[in-house]
Amino acid sequence: YKKFIKLYYQDSKKSYFKNDIYSTSERLSNLILFICYNKFLNYNFDELKIIILTHVKIIIRNIEYKKNLTNNHILNNFRALILSSVFINDKKLFKSSIKNFIKFYKYVFNNNGQIKEGSSHYHLLIHSWIEDINHFCKNSSFEYEKDLSHSIKKISNYLNNVRSNS
Repeated sequence: YKKFIKLYYQDSKKSYFKNDIYSTSERLSNLILFICYNKFLNYNFDELKIIILTHVKIIIRNIEYKKNLTNNHILNNFRALILSSVFINDKKLFKSSIKNFIKFYKYVFNNNGQIKEGSSHYHLLIHSWIEDINHFCKNSSFEYEKDLSHSIKKISNYLNNVRSNS
């Protein structure tokens, strides 16, 4: 496990890593999910926080917003930031990330809930991201904040609609 964590840190310093924000977002989300699903691991939180914040800074500086060409990548960027914010308990990062996730959701989905890219694979992938976000939101200390509860409910409502229509 420690080699796994160390690789994340070493890779975050390489130039190719900083140029592929989608992969950076995936790696960060996967690292956090790995740690959360393996709670029995004895990890150094301070070391992990440094790795997470290194990734967060790279993602924030390079959010994949491309005006009318914005696609699912931007949602993945915000997914990584939301999961990170809950894991390190950063309310400010959580607040901005959840609001931006909701804001950019319309760039990826049509009003009927179908993904604009038309791919059922992407639709399933993004749905799993939203499941991750919903789980982290519900298990965060931020869930009951008045200004955030509306955004969190939107995500939960989306999932409930998808589940009931399946």
